Amino acid sequence: MKNQNNYLMLGDDSIQKNEKITIFNSNIDTSLHKHDFIELVYFKSGTGKHYINGETFHISNGDLCLINTGVEHYYTINNEAHGAIAVKNCIFYSDFLSEKYDSDNFIMEIWADLFPSRLPATPISFIQINGDYNKDYLSLFNVIENEISSRKPGYLKIIRECLSSMLIKILRDHWEATNDHPISIKNIALLEQTIAYIQKNASQNLLLEDIAGMIHFSSVYYNKLLKLYTGMTFNKFLQKTRCELAGKLLKETNETVGAICEKVGYNDLKHFFVLFKEYMGTTPHNYRKKYLSKLHRGKDYTS
Repeated sequence: MKNQNNYLMLGDDSIQKNEKITIFNSNIDTSLHKHDFIELVYFKSGTGKHYINGETFHISNGDLCLINTGVEHYYTINNEAHGAIAVKNCIFYSDFLSEKYDSDNFIMEIWADLFPSRLPATPISFIQINGDYNKDYLSLFNVIENEISSRKPGYLKIIRECLSSMLIKILRDHWEATNDHPISIKNIALLEQTIAYIQKNASQNLLLEDIAGMIHFSSVYYNKLLKLYTGMTFNKFLQKTRCELAGKLLKETNETVGAICEKVGYNDLKHFFVLFKEYMGTTPHNYRKKYLSKLHRGKDYTS
């Protein structure tokens, strides 16, 4: 169980030993803090301000925020309506959903898992969404809260499903709110076709003109649309896909780094090391070492 002492819980609320998730309600200001778990903050009613990593957001009914570990934040209520704000906090450890998630940057990890072709152009550590998008969130919060309270058979599965649904909706809403680009539904389908091909054949000698030609686009036009859709040019997307494939092989096989380098399409080991660190955040050796370390902890969760 991870250390929870870096966060002051309200009243008797706490994360159960084997569950790693809880929901609690509040109507008071918070002080500046950060923590080693993921936090979902839903502003049910009232107005105020939310300060996150030095940025200020005006908050009101229905606003929601997903916050990574280690992100400093606090919120205050509107002084003219003191006590009117009502907040629901869902806090959980990233590995509550799956052991493969690491709380170093949970948002980017789950985004890459759920929508690999729609990753933000730059890493993000929190998502703040306007209340206009959040009509369904409160009902999901309430289901999770009721399941935690009742603890009926299968309640952890229901909680995971609700939490997953909430996270999918958050990423969708954030993408729609921040990516207003003129890509038709038809072109999105064509782009997805090429993306699937690239991901399946990443180790091959793929060329931009060949991939663009698959859907009868010019190289320039295809590259432009792909960057609008994924935030990356063809070369960057191919590099990222190859590094992710290398990461999978590092986890699932005992092959040497050199062999994996060649298997994912690179002949220059030094160049591969530079790219892997750029896209995966660490060297291939440290990536494998970190994974094996997590694997050997022997965590076990009740489902």
